[in-house]
Amino acid sequence: GGWDKDLSGIWVAKYEMSQENSTDSGTTWNTVNTSSNSIGNILTKNAGNSNYIRAVSKPSTSTLAVSSWRYITVGNCYTNAYGYDRDKESHLMKNSEWGAVAYLTHSQYGRNGNEIDINNCSNYLTGNGGGAVGGTATTASGITNYYNTTLGAKASTTGNVYGIYDICGGAYEYTSSWDTASTSSNISSYGSSFATSGGASTKYATAYNNGTSSSYGSKAYEVSKIGDGIKETLNGSTLRTGWFSDHAYFAYSSNPFFLRGGYYNGGASAGVFYSVNGGGISSNYCSFRAVLGR
Repeated sequence: GGWDKDLSGIWVAKYEMSQENSTDSGTTWNTVNTSSNSIGNILTKNAGNSNYIRAVSKPSTSTLAVSSWRYITVGNCYTNAYGYDRDKESHLMKNSEWGAVAYLTHSQYGRNGNEIDINNCSNYLTGNGGGAVGGTATTASGITNYYNTTLGAKASTTGNVYGIYDICGGAYEYTSSWDTASTSSNISSYGSSFATSGGASTKYATAYNNGTSSSYGSKAYEVSKIGDGIKETLNGSTLRTGWFSDHAYFAYSSNPFFLRGGYYNGGASAGVFYSVNGGGISSNYCSFRAVLGR
């Protein structure tokens, strides 16, 4: 996955990231963001808020509705995840880490070949279980099943409360992965915190070399990487879908960034093996997830 050593494991945020008020001005961020005095200013600006906020991973409950953090560019997703806990090497989830979750989910230690129930909440409430897999779920503005109920837990990667939620549906999730052969202005406009045209992979971000107008098919298969849960799970007849009929599109010249998991109204195309390309823009549909690893 690009790390400089083997890892004993990674910690993956249990829910899509959300935000809450904080009194922390984030002064330790000066070395990361030279254009501002603190990360708090970045968070405030992009959240449309007048006070400092921080990224958290929490479920919605009967007393607290938690919506995933959206309207944020892929570059700021990276910056916020990077600053979550520097002592523990926090970072925006990479495709290889999403792939690790996908395969563990599919294994006997996860869902044992069964598909995850979709988070079908149109208000993007975290931890919601739609009560059915993607093909038959319907959208809902509130919680269909809470994460700690029998049906709600079927929306986790393990089928119980100890798994990871919002992996299928909810919001699309940006990963720190991009098409380095792309010359799109979207890279500098929305992803410059980790991506550059012609740039190389780091242990926190992964570069792919596509550069064509093809977002599926043999070219996407050629430039994908083993372990990402994309090329290994493609439907050989079309190379447009993966296991469970999950959408399988690749980053390309015009849309150089990746999103995973699908969204609340994605139906059968949403899922742990879902991938699609995006421009990295701030959108109502896109969120992110932090990972720790050291």
